[in-house]
Amino acid sequence: MRCSRIGFVTLFLALVVGCGGESLYHSGGSGSGGGMQTGTGTASDAATGVGGAAASGASSGGNAVAASSSGAETSGVGGSPPGPMTDFSQAGPFTVAKSTATMAMPGCGFANQMTYDLYVPMGGETAPLVALGHGFQRNKDKMVEMANHMASHGVRVVVPNFCHSSIGDTNHEQNAADLVTLVASLAGGAGVIYAGYSAGGTAAILAAKSDASTIALLGLDAVDSDGLAVAAVPQVAVPALGFVGESSSCNSSNNNGTFLVSLAPQGSSVRVHGATHCDFEGPTDFLCTGFCGGTMAGTQQLIKHLATAFVAWRSGVDSSGDQWVKSGGQKYEQLVKGGQLSAL
Repeated sequence: MRCSRIGFVTLFLALVVGCGGESLYHSGGSGSGGGMQTGTGTASDAATGVGGAAASGASSGGNAVAASSSGAETSGVGGSPPGPMTDFSQAGPFTVAKSTATMAMPGCGFANQMTYDLYVPMGGETAPLVALGHGFQRNKDKMVEMANHMASHGVRVVVPNFCHSSIGDTNHEQNAADLVTLVASLAGGAGVIYAGYSAGGTAAILAAKSDASTIALLGLDAVDSDGLAVAAVPQVAVPALGFVGESSSCNSSNNNGTFLVSLAPQGSSVRVHGATHCDFEGPTDFLCTGFCGGTMAGTQQLIKHLATAFVAWRSGVDSSGDQWVKSGGQKYEQLVKGGQLSAL
């Protein structure tokens, strides 16, 4: 649904649902500024079946952590040499340390502080960075499952609480600016992948446009607001991919979400058949599924695996990720043939 200039009924739905949802997944707690070991992948991922890591350089110029795990042989899509294809449906080979911290951010609440979670693969303190944005009226806790799965495959993931993502304070442009500021403090000038769910997709697009260190963009059922994203995305000159679900009141074509990322010069969009808006975040709850459509665990997991494959590929930590998300890729074509995906 549009997250600004909304009528009374939509206002009520936005207040309850917040353009997204949350689930019963238990991630464990973390104290502010403290760290915790979250294990390898999420509770819904298998912890075995992933081979040892092989060193790989990141396209961002930073120090990549690891990457290729044992699996099917790839067919060398896009001119890359054949090799083992990682099974991104499995947890990656890295134990993940999750910490919560704050950063001074003018205009962010009464304390002028932005809170964020940072997921770091073991030994990957300088691994490539993914900045992952949550949806409107949601928070960082709604992206736990995806962030943890991504980090288990060798990238760092930062998930902030946006400071201007509520009915009482909506400013997507400022969210993007805050995100770029946060990334600069963590990436040290190395390349970053911006990713965002729902209205977080608008913030990700605006951030990717303004940050010269951007190396890729990922939209997760991204929705626009007042044309901000649709105006900015043609100026995002990096590889960009958008995964979209079935249309509903929460992500209708009125939000310009379906083809939004395709408007980037190197952009494309892929439909995940049967996916609702709620499938693109995790955890989710009945407040989201009640208004935005029910969810299926298999579909929710598939989106997480595809997103992880994309960031692993584009960050440089695992070149076999292209087999999952690129036309002609072995796994991608299997999913298309099985009716789970289609290019838009």
